[in-house]
Amino acid sequence: MLSPTEYVSHNLHLLECYLTGITACTIIANKYERLAVERFIHFKSRFRYSESGLIRVLKFFSLLNCDVNNKIDQYQLIDWQVFILANLYGLYKDETNRLFDSAYLEVAKKNAKSFFASAISIYEAIADNEINAHVVQIANSVEQSRICLDYTKGMIQNSPAVVDRFRINRNVLYNDAPSGVNKIEIKAPKANSLNGYRCSTIILDEFAFAKDFSVRQNLLTGMIQRRNKLEFIITTASGNKLTSPAYQIRQTATNVLEGVIENDSMFTVIFTLDDPDRERAPGEHWRKSNPSLGHSVTLEQLTNEYYKATLIPDDLLAFNIYHLNLWQEQGSNIWLEDELIKNLMKDNRRIPTGSSVFCTMDLAANSDIVSMGLLHYDEDKKEFLAKTISILPDGSKNKIRPGSIDLRKWKKTGSNLLKQGKEDGYIIFGQGKVLDENLVMDVLKAINSNYRIVGGVGFDPWNSLILADRIERELGIRTNQIPQTIKTLNFPLRLLETAVLQERIHFEQSPVLRWMFSNCNLITDSNGNRKVSKKNSEAVDGVITIIGCFHQFFINYGFQNSVEDFKRIFLS
Repeated sequence: MLSPTEYVSHNLHLLECYLTGITACTIIANKYERLAVERFIHFKSRFRYSESGLIRVLKFFSLLNCDVNNKIDQYQLIDWQVFILANLYGLYKDETNRLFDSAYLEVAKKNAKSFFASAISIYEAIADNEINAHVVQIANSVEQSRICLDYTKGMIQNSPAVVDRFRINRNVLYNDAPSGVNKIEIKAPKANSLNGYRCSTIILDEFAFAKDFSVRQNLLTGMIQRRNKLEFIITTASGNKLTSPAYQIRQTATNVLEGVIENDSMFTVIFTLDDPDRERAPGEHWRKSNPSLGHSVTLEQLTNEYYKATLIPDDLLAFNIYHLNLWQEQGSNIWLEDELIKNLMKDNRRIPTGSSVFCTMDLAANSDIVSMGLLHYDEDKKEFLAKTISILPDGSKNKIRPGSIDLRKWKKTGSNLLKQGKEDGYIIFGQGKVLDENLVMDVLKAINSNYRIVGGVGFDPWNSLILADRIERELGIRTNQIPQTIKTLNFPLRLLETAVLQERIHFEQSPVLRWMFSNCNLITDSNGNRKVSKKNSEAVDGVITIIGCFHQFFINYGFQNSVEDFKRIFLS
C-alpha cells in the first residue's frame, strides 16, 4: 500500500505519461479522447490550473480501499481517471470557483466506472469543503441503485480512515461534519421524489437508459445556489439512440470537443471506436472503447466474450453496445422482418397429432385477443414447430384500436377449433362482447386431446389466476405462472430470435401471427435484457405465447440462460 505522498507522486506521473502518450500517439485513442486531452492542455494555459487541487483529491483517494479480485486493497486509479480528476478538480476560472460544473463520461462497461463514481461521491461528501454537502447518485433502476449502494458502502466500510465518519441508514450515508450534516443518497429514478433537493453533486449513472430529462431537471433546479456544484453523467451506449436523453447530451458533448459550440463549463470525454465497420474485430484498438484495457478488463476476456457472442445475434448486438460502446437505433428497424416469418410459414408444416408440445396462453383484457401458443421440439432435427390460436369476443369492437385493421376478415367459420386456414379462418370469435372463458376451456380441452402437453400450461398471472384454477380443477391440466418481467422473458426471446434467424423453427401458416410479429417492438434494459412491447398498441399476443412456450421449453430441459445451452439447442 502506498503512502499518501507516494500515491500522489505515482498518479501525477501517470497523468504526465498519459498526456504525453495521447499527444504523441503512443497510446491508442479515438478522436474524442485526443480532443479532450488537447482541450485540457489548452485550458491549463487559458485558465488557472491548480495542481494542489488535484493533489488534495489524490491524497483523499489514497485513503480509500475496495474489493479487487476478492481482496481488499488500496483503490488504484487508472491513467484516464486521473486525467478526469485533473480536469474536474484542477481547472479553476478564478481563485475559488472551479471551471467545470458538468461532466459527461461515456465508456464501455467493465471499465471500473462504478468504483470511480463511488470514490467521487465519498470525496464530495467529506473532503470538498461544501457545507451540508448533498451528493445524490441516480441509478437507472431499483436493482442498479442497490448495486451502486453496495459499491459505495463497501468502499466506506473497507476504508479505516473514513468508516468512522459515516453512519449508514438504508440508502443514505450520513457524514456528521462540524458545520452540518453531509450525506450521500443513492436512488432509483423517480422524478416526483426529488422535488426540493438542494444537491451539491449529482451523479447520473447509466443515463442512456433514462426515460427522459425530468429527474435531471429536478435536481439541477435545486443546485443553482451551490458553489462548485458538479453534475456528472456517467454512461455506456444503449440500443435507444433515437429516444435516449443521454444521446442528446452526447451530441452537445461531441460538438464541444470538435469546437462547433463553446461551453467552457462542460467537461467531456467519450471512449468509442472511430470506425466501427473496420474496428469491430478483436485487437488493441478496442482500447478506444475500453481505456481500462489491461486493468479492470483484459483483451483476452473481451475477445472470448466476442467469439461467444458471434454464436447468437442478440448477444453480438449487446456486445457491440456494451463492450464497444456503439449506439444502436432501436425502433428504427423491425425486430424480425416479415419476409423471414413468411418464409418459415411457406411449407405450412403442422405439429403431428399426438406430439409433445409446450403450451402457453395469454389472456388479455376482456375485449381483446386471447392467444394460445403451441411449440414442438424435434430433438433429432434440433428444430421447432409452432402454432398459435387466437380468440376474440364477437362484439362491436373488432379492432384492437381505432384505425387498426378489421379482424373480421380472419373470422373462423369451421367447427374444428384447432384447424385454421383460408376456408376455416384464423380467429375464433366467441359469443358476446367479453371473453368467453368456456370457449377458452374448450380450446384447451381440444389441445389436450390432440397433443401431449409437457410441463403444464404457462400463463401470465395478471388477471388469470381464477381461470388457471378452473383449468386445473376441470381439465386436470397443471398450470404454472410465467412472470412478464424482462429478466424472465429475455432468454426465451433470444431462443425464438435465434431459431428464426437460423431457420430452426417453422410456423403453421397464419396471417394473424405475421401481423402480430410486425407489431413487435423490443425494449432493452441496461444489462442488455430484452422483451417484446407493443407498437402503436397493436396486438402481439401470439408472439408473447410463443416466447412463453420457449420459457416452458428451457425450464423443462433445465437450461441456465448460458451460451452452452444455445450450443446444445442449435449446434449439431
